[in-house]
Amino acid sequence: MNIVGTNTKSTKDKWDKLEIIGKSLAGILVSAAIAFYGIYSGDNQFQIAEDNRKAQIIVQTMGNRETASADLKAKMFSTLMAHYLKKQDDPVTQTIILELIGLNFQEHLRLKPLFEKLEQELEGNEKELKRLRRAAKNMARIEIDNIVGNGGSSCKVELSYQQSTALGAECELPISLTLLDVNKAGIRVSTNESDKEGFNVNYYDMPLVDNSTLGDYTYSIVLSDAEHIEVKKATVKVVILPEHFYSARHGLHFDQIIGDWMASDVSN
Repeated sequence: MNIVGTNTKSTKDKWDKLEIIGKSLAGILVSAAIAFYGIYSGDNQFQIAEDNRKAQIIVQTMGNRETASADLKAKMFSTLMAHYLKKQDDPVTQTIILELIGLNFQEHLRLKPLFEKLEQELEGNEKELKRLRRAAKNMARIEIDNIVGNGGSSCKVELSYQQSTALGAECELPISLTLLDVNKAGIRVSTNESDKEGFNVNYYDMPLVDNSTLGDYTYSIVLSDAEHIEVKKATVKVVILPEHFYSARHGLHFDQIIGDWMASDVSN
């Protein structure tokens, strides 16, 4: 009897069976993988479509809300200005209207000329003049809090007559402020020792619209208090706006940035 031949045949049959089973398992696994991929791909596509649908709803909702808000603000502005331009004799009403306009349209309007005009009309009426300046200070404070809360900064600086105060240490702004003059309307300051004329700052300068640019810095000087009778001195707040702040006044600069970015993107 050929035992070796029998064993060899038996072993070969086992390997053949294992090969068949392996191929069957491989086919099953491949089929399962294809089916799983199809299910997963379908679920993934469904999830993408669902995410896109939600994004479209969010964008549409935000767009509708902004449109409704813009319409409401336009009507509010028209109503408030109509009341203000009636030249009512009540200075309290005039002050309240200006404050309402300022609080609702901070980034869009420079109300300083209107405040200054009303201050001239209130000359001699110290009670209402204080009320007007208090309203302006309240507006400035709200703007400063908003600026600081969005990445900007603010510091208080005490200025003395004809003395230069460097702001680098306290305010992290590479300029020096010199108090050139103080009067009942406000102060005149300079940010350059060679500039003997300077510029005026009063209680109606608002940081979001009354600001200057120095290199990468956009900053504003806000008058808090001033003394001009016995000694000439003033307290100001130096407000540094966030690095990427762009007001309506910066529109051309912003357009240039977008243009440079698009040109760079195309070239790459």
